[in-house]
Amino acid sequence: MAEVKGRCRINQLDMSGLSLAFPSLNFEGARLQGGLTIGKRQGSPGEPAPPCFIAKTDLDPERLGFMRATALRCYPGWQLVEALVTTPSPGVVALLWDGGNRTSPLFGVSNSLHLLNATRPPKLDPEAATEYLKLFCHHVWADAGAFHIIEDPGVLEVLGVDPTAYADELRLQPVREGKNWLFRALVEYSGVLFSAKFRVRASGMVDMLEDNPIQDTQGMPLHCSPRFVYDRPFRKPAATITSNAPPAGEWPVPPVFGTHWTALPEASCARVQAGLRRYDGIHMRIPISLVAARVGPLDDDGGMQWGDQVRLSMQGFVYEQLDTPDPPLGVAAQFAPPVVRNTSWKLRRDWLHLQRPPGKGWTSPDDFDSEQHAQVARLYRTAGRLNDAREIISDQMQVEGMLQARDFATRWKTWLPIATALATCCASLGISIELSLLAGILAFLLLSGGRLLLHELYRLSSGFGLRPAYAIATFQGLLLVGWGGVLCANRDMVELPAFHFLGRDYPPLTLFDLRGLEQVLFVETSLGRDVVLEDPGDPGSAPKALIPFGGRGATPIPCGDSIQPFLYAADVFIPLLDLRQEIRCSPRDGAVLWHWAKALYATLGWIVTSLTILTVTGVLRERLER
Repeated sequence: MAEVKGRCRINQLDMSGLSLAFPSLNFEGARLQGGLTIGKRQGSPGEPAPPCFIAKTDLDPERLGFMRATALRCYPGWQLVEALVTTPSPGVVALLWDGGNRTSPLFGVSNSLHLLNATRPPKLDPEAATEYLKLFCHHVWADAGAFHIIEDPGVLEVLGVDPTAYADELRLQPVREGKNWLFRALVEYSGVLFSAKFRVRASGMVDMLEDNPIQDTQGMPLHCSPRFVYDRPFRKPAATITSNAPPAGEWPVPPVFGTHWTALPEASCARVQAGLRRYDGIHMRIPISLVAARVGPLDDDGGMQWGDQVRLSMQGFVYEQLDTPDPPLGVAAQFAPPVVRNTSWKLRRDWLHLQRPPGKGWTSPDDFDSEQHAQVARLYRTAGRLNDAREIISDQMQVEGMLQARDFATRWKTWLPIATALATCCASLGISIELSLLAGILAFLLLSGGRLLLHELYRLSSGFGLRPAYAIATFQGLLLVGWGGVLCANRDMVELPAFHFLGRDYPPLTLFDLRGLEQVLFVETSLGRDVVLEDPGDPGSAPKALIPFGGRGATPIPCGDSIQPFLYAADVFIPLLDLRQEIRCSPRDGAVLWHWAKALYATLGWIVTSLTILTVTGVLRERLER
């Protein structure tokens, strides 16, 4: 553990370059009492950093000679190709080829495979997972070269090791662990024989969980001969390659992976070379570990100086103070670069998102560390920047909610039997097959995607309880929707009254006329009183009919002017509010959809009204900020 009492300064994080090395920066467990400063990068403010990648150094397609290939089960439709290179120095280069014009060279680094896995994950059944592990170990090299998997018991006999003691490792039998595969294998690396345990993940990541040394193998013959020198991107044998076109069936360099190799015809070799010409390197993000580090002030220009070509690991990272530059105000903001015009929270949010894993990013709630968002929000509140703190908490809620909703949706095997049981139950009750199937499908969609829908509604309606303006706008908008529904159900006409303006009289102006629709709202006749029906053509005349309380068979009375449409909508929508409107009229008996719409609108009113009150009063915000 390193401890520095003064300030630690990194002059510049320059992540560009052409290198076959795998760079990284490690502050794990460091104690930097004076703080950490990241110097300004070259280039204009807001200009994206140049891409960092492992380049195709010394890999000229024209230098590739004779090629051979073997089909891959873990990448259906793809082949592993090995090509001879004789100038300027002999060697073998390996690459993956899709049979067309796409290639993915294997430079001895894991990103060669992970880049392909991000867009085309490997197929991992038991046989394919075994093949993928061999491919990974043979073509991802450390300082001393590849990890050779030993499957020949004769190797152990030569070393004086009892093969029966390592029967499980020699079989290389995969064991399923959820979506992953576990392997026990014998591995030779840097002249030492190991008993190792691997985990092959569904994403293509490979973890070595155990590595127990068995015996030194220096000077002993192993499964591959001659020995190789690993000089990225080449695998160079000790023997000199003298022919660029070996005789049929012969290769001056033995394979270290696969058994069924065939020579590629000239046309296929040309397509491989064409794919290499279009290849522009392996773009990657440089890992920087700040795990369990503790620093004083973190001075990084609001997070901007880290660039966007790094991946930060910040589990347990603690900092006492953040550099939070204010954006320019007034006229100066109009001429500032876009990144400077952004508020501080946007820069810091982008910095927090540098924790995203490569490829698809966070894929489950367990991958996301919310503590860093909470820490930034606490420091913003301490500095009095309450709006920035709310934005950071909102981003945290957005990420967590999306990950939880996706995780909920992936459990389709749980929801499918429930939806099937619902469809079967509907059919047993005499409901038609079509409606039963529709009910089952809707139930499955709601169960699998309902949480995502609720998450988005929560975000849009109130900003996760952090934005009172959103909540008030949602409340008002739904009131207007209800008002429109009542107008339609009551066949109303909305018009502006006649008015006098600038010496002129203006007649009434009809905004919209809904009298052509079917009447849905009728006077409620079960209120415990008699209802008098007057002659609509002669208001005030003697009653034409008297409908007694609870009377049936009489002509229903349209609601008409008995209610005020907006007040009726508010009476239904706002709970515990009695405006004496809802009891006057109700949808007619046969209007099933209108009855369901009214019930849904009333239920939505309970939810939205409660959410609006909790958001406006700050109850939800205080809970989240704790």
